[in-house]
Amino acid sequence: MEFNELELLYNKWQSKQKENFKIKSNPYPTDYVFDEDKSVKWNREKVIEENKKIEDTKKEFKKQLNESREKFYDALYQCIKEDCDSGNDKTLTRKLFDMITKYIYENYEDDYYFENGLYSTVSRYEDLIRFINDAISILKEK
Repeated sequence: MEFNELELLYNKWQSKQKENFKIKSNPYPTDYVFDEDKSVKWNREKVIEENKKIEDTKKEFKKQLNESREKFYDALYQCIKEDCDSGNDKTLTRKLFDMITKYIYENYEDDYYFENGLYSTVSRYEDLIRFINDAISILKEK
């Protein structure tokens, strides 16, 4: 996986996240009036109909956002794994990668959300992987 491919997936994911702000996410109140010339019953049914559309849109968007994020993280894993494997150090499993992702999320939130940029975050992963590999080497020496 080339870094520019990773960057493309990252940019798609970020674009999806920005779309989130454009989506109407608050349902209409039950007493909302769409058309004053129509009956109360019609307006109630319209509220239900429109709120269902909003909910369906949010669900579909969330699904697309999750798919976009997963594609990016799969690509990030492959990119970093290739880098690790090139040094004959084949210790990066998906389980370890997910553990590192969780650690970054809990301790370096800016990097998890890539607020410091893609390169900074990839560097954070590589540093942690190097640290883990060094720790494993020390434990094996005993």
